[in-house]
Amino acid sequence: MASNQGFSVGDRVEAIEDNTQGEIVSIDQGLALVRTEDGFDLEFELHELVPQLAHQPLNMAAAAHKQKEVQKEAHKKKKQKLQPKRAKTIPPMEVDLHIEKLVKDHRRLMPHEHLEIQLERAKRSIDLAIQKKLPKLVLIHGVGEGVLKAELHFLIGRYDGLRHEPADYQKYGQGATLIHVSQKASRW
Repeated sequence: MASNQGFSVGDRVEAIEDNTQGEIVSIDQGLALVRTEDGFDLEFELHELVPQLAHQPLNMAAAAHKQKEVQKEAHKKKKQKLQPKRAKTIPPMEVDLHIEKLVKDHRRLMPHEHLEIQLERAKRSIDLAIQKKLPKLVLIHGVGEGVLKAELHFLIGRYDGLRHEPADYQKYGQGATLIHVSQKASRW
């Protein structure tokens, strides 16, 4: 059996959300039929009503109970509004510059050709990150002798609005560079 939440037929009530006032004519399964002062019969859910205390004998227990419910609802709504929005974090674009990832038959190429291909891919990736306004870019270059890493750092230095640092060691080891792209980044 549904609870009448302290209301009974004949109680004077008013709706919480609007200025409707009237007398409860019937209560059935959590719904109350309220006859307004203008003679209209309107149906409300019981939780949408509060006692109109000025027109009926005070039932302090019911009024206190209803007041607590209204306060709980208000607190829930306030709490929902106060939830901070989650910051949208865009994961950095990752570009693997290992030659075997860029060219199928890399064994026939000379070492300087490897470097040219890798630098061209890095340059295109940086330009794309600037164009798409991506905040971060990770270039995975490997450890090796450090030639590609040094060339990448020189290339990054030719851009305005870029700064670089070693990428996350736990994820990439020593073989990657993280580039921070400012909103004003541009190519020399």
